[in-house]
Amino acid sequence: MTATSHVIARRVTLAAGLACSLAGWAAAGVDGLAGGLVATAIVVAFLTTGLIPIRITQGADVRAGLGLAVLLLTYTLRLALALMALALVSQAGFADTRWLGVTIIVCALSWSAVHVAHSVRASRREPTVVPEPSAPPRSDPDD
Repeated sequence: MTATSHVIARRVTLAAGLACSLAGWAAAGVDGLAGGLVATAIVVAFLTTGLIPIRITQGADVRAGLGLAVLLLTYTLRLALALMALALVSQAGFADTRWLGVTIIVCALSWSAVHVAHSVRASRREPTVVPEPSAPPRSDPDD
């Protein structure tokens, strides 16, 4: 994935989160709006910080085992922070938990959809290798 796809994914996710927040505001009032906005912030922060282990291991001469350890450690830390934020928001009671959940799902799906679309487009652009014939073409005896 390129940096451009991450920027596009972030923008699409923010737009989807904003749309869910506005729908939550229309359906559940200020609590729905708050739930959508908090969920959008959590999802964008979680998914954007997923680039950290890639940036850490990208320039260094890192073995596969060490790179996997960095990836798993940062993923566990990010997941723990996201779950703590969700627990705090749900206990605080200022956000509608239904719109919090709906927005998390919509934002995660929109982020994934952008990356899938980018991967499909990138795979279509790669040139197809046409094998060369192993034997020269036959000449027509009538010529």
